[in-house]
Amino acid sequence: MKKLLFLIISIPIFVAAQTDSLLKKYESLNQNIYESLENYIENQDDEVDISEEIPEYLLTSEDKIDINNLPPEIGFSVLKLTDYQYYQLQLYIDNYGELVSLYELYAIEGFSRNDVDRIIPHLILSPVKKERRSAKEFMKLTKHRLVLRYDQVLEKQAGYLENTNNKYLGTPMRLLFRYQANHPFFSIGISGEKDAGEEFFKGRQKRGFDFYAFHICIKEIGIVKKIVLGDYRLNYGQGLVLGSGFGTGKGSGAAQIRKFSTGISAVTPLNESQFFRGGAIELGNATYKGALFYGYRFYDGTLDSIDNKEIFRNSLTVNGYHRTEKEILKRHSLFSRNYGFNFQLNKRLFRIGITAFKTDYSKPVSHSQALYKKYDFKGMSSYNLEIDHQIILAKSILFGEIAMSKGFNLAILEGLITEVDPRCKLAILLRYYDKKYIAFESAAFGGTKPNKNELGLYLASDIILGRKTELTAYCDIYHNPWLKYQIDFPSFGYEVGLKTTSSISKNSKIIFRYQFKKNEKNYGSDYYNIIRTNHKHQFRAAITSIIFNIITLKTEVDYILTTNTINSSIGNGLLLIQDIDLEISKIGMKIKGRFALFDTDSYEERIYAYEKDLLFTFSSNAYFGKGCRGYLIFQYDYQFFKLQIRFSQTFYANRKTIGSGLNEIVGSRKSDLKALLYFTF
Repeated sequence: MKKLLFLIISIPIFVAAQTDSLLKKYESLNQNIYESLENYIENQDDEVDISEEIPEYLLTSEDKIDINNLPPEIGFSVLKLTDYQYYQLQLYIDNYGELVSLYELYAIEGFSRNDVDRIIPHLILSPVKKERRSAKEFMKLTKHRLVLRYDQVLEKQAGYLENTNNKYLGTPMRLLFRYQANHPFFSIGISGEKDAGEEFFKGRQKRGFDFYAFHICIKEIGIVKKIVLGDYRLNYGQGLVLGSGFGTGKGSGAAQIRKFSTGISAVTPLNESQFFRGGAIELGNATYKGALFYGYRFYDGTLDSIDNKEIFRNSLTVNGYHRTEKEILKRHSLFSRNYGFNFQLNKRLFRIGITAFKTDYSKPVSHSQALYKKYDFKGMSSYNLEIDHQIILAKSILFGEIAMSKGFNLAILEGLITEVDPRCKLAILLRYYDKKYIAFESAAFGGTKPNKNELGLYLASDIILGRKTELTAYCDIYHNPWLKYQIDFPSFGYEVGLKTTSSISKNSKIIFRYQFKKNEKNYGSDYYNIIRTNHKHQFRAAITSIIFNIITLKTEVDYILTTNTINSSIGNGLLLIQDIDLEISKIGMKIKGRFALFDTDSYEERIYAYEKDLLFTFSSNAYFGKGCRGYLIFQYDYQFFKLQIRFSQTFYANRKTIGSGLNEIVGSRKSDLKALLYFTF
């Protein structure tokens, strides 16, 4: 194993030394995107497929970014601008008008030559606005996109066997499509999805796809900023009441802890959760903006009868599976009506917003008798009110949100990001979420989702140590005043992390990262649970090298060490990853591959790692046990379409079955096949 580890690490270092002069002219924006997504995934508790949480601009950089119409979320998340740079850019446009040349960026305060050289290849300028446009010019601005996708687990799963009770009624294929037409003044979209195991044009599903989504959106007409009919998402303030999309979370840097209030977003989702179906309107101008929205949502579950009244006792989450007779019977047994408003006052250095949101359920909602759920929601209605703010003070930004739920239960988040030196940025974030606070659509910074039962302090810093080295450090200290799942006492925890990124040559970089986590969890005894304190140390080393501008190699080593206070046992986990990307742009071909070896003592030592996937999809995998995993992605681009095929396989050396229940596979292998066609015209 030591010889293999040395060989894997040494190959890209040797190659990088031999090709030092072959540097790409600029850093790919995709690298920024992947690092943000990776940080997000590593802070999740379970395996996630976050394709429906990520804005489209974070998953493809095929279109260049218009610097004259730059939304803050793209400026900060993709271009990695600082708050001061973004403020100075907007101030420059206000004073001198829209940029007519990208080289004007050199004259804007806060932009160094290196900053401009880094981002300028990815920018375009919007055309000069005309008062009138011909019908032909109008249609040229409309961009059409069509996605067709197929997924399937190749091995036979228990749910498809004839002698299985409550078996899957449909085929193991997952099918979906999505069509969108986008124009500066409107957009329309429709999508459909069939999950693996669901029927398709037969049985209970004669209409074809199990789930359809759609929207019609009109925008930027006078004071009408946006009108949406159909499916949409809401994102205001820091997400304490209405938050959608992903947040990069802990360890992603000082500038990444802040969320952006994107308001109403028309969507054509590919899953059945995290959106509203109805109507929304946004009116206003650059200074004053108001919005009204109404939408409904369906939930699956069983209904209990108490005193001749039906009560919904299931979790208010949506997975969208209707594969078996039992799942079909649970379909849409509860629905909610959701409505509210938002008002914003936006100044260059100051912004304040207020949001009110109310939800009414068709039947009373209750929860289980578990003690940790004592303060969970029960009843037929809930409401929230929040005030959020953002203030720019020189090279610092103060932001936050105060929210209230029914019963005057509070949630407070307050943060500060400041540039103490051109080479050092600091961030401080305080959060208090009452144990009785209820907001089902919340997605603010924190360790629980939805946000509740948490008190915490987060500190982060980005430091430039030299011309070639950057350091990111963070510390998070938190307390849960009430019980949690698998924690039968109020609990404490903390987490620290250090990450260095160094350019070891002109076309190679190496990352070292260390994380330490301390948390508490139940440890069962004969009569009652006691609390066990867990310690987890995680180390990572990764080197990325670009060879001849067509090959990218990434070698990664992850190691986890766990201990606890109950016994002296030590858990170990090791993961070795080798990625290779080949891009031959002249013939429109790309090949991406991975081979990974993993060896962990138990599930507690599992190691999460992000995986490249099909377009508009990004997923992670939990490596645990002993075995190997690999995937290969083939992509062909031709003018108006892309073809992608992905095959992945995991082999376990110490298992005879994979999965459980209806998803169980008898054997030690699991294989997945995916294909996608993407048309643009």
